[in-house]
Amino acid sequence: MTRHRAKLKAILVCFFYISTFYSQVKIGDNPTVIGTSSLLELQSSNKGLVLPRVANVSMISNPVTGMAVYDLSNNCLRIYTNGQWSDCLNPSAAYGLPGSNGTSQVLAYNCSGLSKGTMTVGQSVSGVTQGITVTVASGGTYSISATANGVTFSGGGTWAAAGTYNVNLEASGTPTAAGTATFVLNTNPGCSFTRSISESFSNAVCSTSYGQFPVTVSINSQNITITKPGTNSTVTAITHCGVTTSATQCPRIYYGQSASYNFSSSLKNVQCYITGVNGDQDNEGVTVTAFLNNMPIAVQLVPFAGCAEDYNATQDGVKGILKCSTNSDSNSGVVFNISSSEPYNKIVIARNSTETEGSLFLELLLCNAQLP
Repeated sequence: MTRHRAKLKAILVCFFYISTFYSQVKIGDNPTVIGTSSLLELQSSNKGLVLPRVANVSMISNPVTGMAVYDLSNNCLRIYTNGQWSDCLNPSAAYGLPGSNGTSQVLAYNCSGLSKGTMTVGQSVSGVTQGITVTVASGGTYSISATANGVTFSGGGTWAAAGTYNVNLEASGTPTAAGTATFVLNTNPGCSFTRSISESFSNAVCSTSYGQFPVTVSINSQNITITKPGTNSTVTAITHCGVTTSATQCPRIYYGQSASYNFSSSLKNVQCYITGVNGDQDNEGVTVTAFLNNMPIAVQLVPFAGCAEDYNATQDGVKGILKCSTNSDSNSGVVFNISSSEPYNKIVIARNSTETEGSLFLELLLCNAQLP
């Protein structure tokens, strides 16, 4: 009888351990306290879980869905799912921080940096960049991009350490439609910026320029009257940077001044010729703001004649900005198109300069202007 009791006891003990093994396992602190939905539970106040570390996931010959390893070649966690290894699980996400699509950890992005260059529908972009500011928590690699309307802004590299960095994203591609496009960074959560894409325009320099107002001009067989408050200056025919204009009077703007033009009907692709630019006066140039019935219209300034290669075009919200980038002659001149996807019936051209000396002469060119 005693022998049978001993056998029964042994069987019950084995059954207990087998049942426990195939139900739930708790390792570490409080081994008897385990969640009802846990198959395996770890608990410790000073120890952690170390996953298998492999030189490269290609070393695993027969991975199965759900397998997780630490990839030493990329210094990150990866999971096998849907028949392939995942990209690196960004450590930034684990900390609730915005990602960088690399090994660095990022605290914040700011997309309000300098917008350089212009884009025209149907034309391959060149020299177009968008500045962003990145607050980095820890150094490492990054790969940032934003795509919209056939154009991608991108940038990548390595941040050596924590800090604040300015990054210029370079654009590539060809815009598919005119208008305003919103570009959202492929980071989490990231930030966004908008850029204007203008309609195509003719870059033939007009033989007739206008500097004395009011004036009525025929555009596509429709008479358009242009008015400008203020006085004009008398000038002789101007020839600078290979461009000769015909106006004998034109507005002249000094430090802190601007000139406003009103059109009796809305237009697109009004062009302007400015002279008297002194390239050593702190990137002197102009800022143009356009309106349709007093509502701001996004524009960009596209230099195409004269000393166009000496000028950089940027944007500040809906405003178009053109600045001389070289120490050019004080008689430098440039023709630029006031490009937009929407028409405007008023433009304001303001002088950019920190110097109180000198002035700019303005003339309008309308042979390429279009009615909406």
